[in-house]
Amino acid sequence: MNVIKGLVLLGMVLALSACGSGDYGNSASTVVSGVASAGIISGGTVKVFAAYSSANEVKKQLGSTGTTDANGIYKIDIGSYTGPVIVEVTGGSYTDEATSPSTMTIPAAAPLRAAVNAAGGPLSVAVTPLTELALRLAKTAGNKLTKTNIDAANSMISQLFKMDIIATLPVAPTATAFSAATQAQKDYALALATISQFMKTNSSTDLSAQLGVLLEGIGLTTGMSAGTTTNLTTALSAFLADTTHNQTGVTTVFDTGLQNIGTTTMTLTLALSGTNVASVKAIQTTINLPTGIKVRAHAITSGEPLDGVLTPLAGSTSSLLNGSYTSTTTPATLKLNFATAGTGNLVAGDIIRVVFDVTQGTVAPLASAFSLTNTVLVDANTADVTGVTLSVHK
Repeated sequence: MNVIKGLVLLGMVLALSACGSGDYGNSASTVVSGVASAGIISGGTVKVFAAYSSANEVKKQLGSTGTTDANGIYKIDIGSYTGPVIVEVTGGSYTDEATSPSTMTIPAAAPLRAAVNAAGGPLSVAVTPLTELALRLAKTAGNKLTKTNIDAANSMISQLFKMDIIATLPVAPTATAFSAATQAQKDYALALATISQFMKTNSSTDLSAQLGVLLEGIGLTTGMSAGTTTNLTTALSAFLADTTHNQTGVTTVFDTGLQNIGTTTMTLTLALSGTNVASVKAIQTTINLPTGIKVRAHAITSGEPLDGVLTPLAGSTSSLLNGSYTSTTTPATLKLNFATAGTGNLVAGDIIRVVFDVTQGTVAPLASAFSLTNTVLVDANTADVTGVTLSVHK
């Protein structure tokens, strides 16, 4: 990417710095690509702008204008620009999930947008009602789309809806698309269908207005209100039960990551310490959960955690990790089984990462509020290993 020179650009640089954007000294070209979906938007017009915070500001377009293909895919090279940007989608057509085969369009006066921070190089950006919701949430902090506010809002909406709303690219809400999709992609498509069902329940076809209704129940630091959570959970259940419009093949909320929609998340790590860690080949332990903490799992009472909840951090590439969540006991528990199947030895340090959901009204607890019981550490011959401690920390 060329370094932009000349006094003629001084005014532009100053104007861009006022809204927290613009870095013309980076040498890597920035290519923005992704999927636009509200369902999948075909033939939509896509533009990228330097971040603006007010409709009254002069908008500086970056790169050329793009068009989404039949799968909602777009790609735009914005050249040398780095800093906060807004991707806008207007026009096109998409099938509304809850009222299909109804066909909708994105009005020019109410574009779908995503605010992100471009740092040079490839940038994958989904543009959806959830990214529009995050952009509006970012502006609640002094009406400014700064890097800090953009990151905080994207993180909050991602937590509430249980997937990375920017990097995850949603698929069409069909059984065919779901057969090859990741859990996050399925959850994204179902979250968009949930918003469609929410609109249907409210007898509205105005997506922009209904996002405004949802925003009233979401705070940049406080998360989602109980009332908004209930409304979205009800809408999700209604869509999944609608055999006419739900063509995804998913019929129960406990096969989706949206089962704890509206909660925030926290991550804990299990670690090994001691003088004989290298002898440990398998671990079994039970994590006792404090009140207000949940685990996304395949069944309401006891089941295997969904993809992304458990991540092995140590062991061979063929290490095995599974769990069983039980919510009906006091306390609720998560039983973990870990085994390193290769010839490599464990070393002291972090071995497992676990993502928990924190319900509304609950302050994320300290790691000390989670206790480990029934811990068993064994070697390759299934003999107990002594001199090793398993602990949990943030």
